[in-house]
Amino acid sequence: MYQGKSKYQIEFSYKICAIGMVAIILMVIGMWLSRWTASPATPITTEQWIPTEEDIMWIDSLHNQVKDIEDDVVELNVSVNRIDRKLDKLVEERLEYEDGTYDSIRYYESDELRMWIGADGDTIWE
Repeated sequence: MYQGKSKYQIEFSYKICAIGMVAIILMVIGMWLSRWTASPATPITTEQWIPTEEDIMWIDSLHNQVKDIEDDVVELNVSVNRIDRKLDKLVEERLEYEDGTYDSIRYYESDELRMWIGADGDTIWE
């Protein structure tokens, strides 16, 4: 009947359920009372906004800025596509060397690996 719950767990569940129901009822009553005591809403006007000459100039300025930004985005998209095509072409046509390296990832030994300083302080290159 109690699905493995202890007597205290069942009583606690009933108490929490009752407290929740009382809280909900109090909230509903509070909302109902607040509607009766609230001031009436301000009437909605049907006036239309008529822009002034200054408003029209400001809106046109914003429109021009947005248009310029759209043009810049289109230009950047074209540039990115061109760079992407060039990179794809480079990957397809890369030079592969006998040691398995290709193009820009070919590593050379630096000069520092082929030089050493003698006992008298002279730099000796090999």
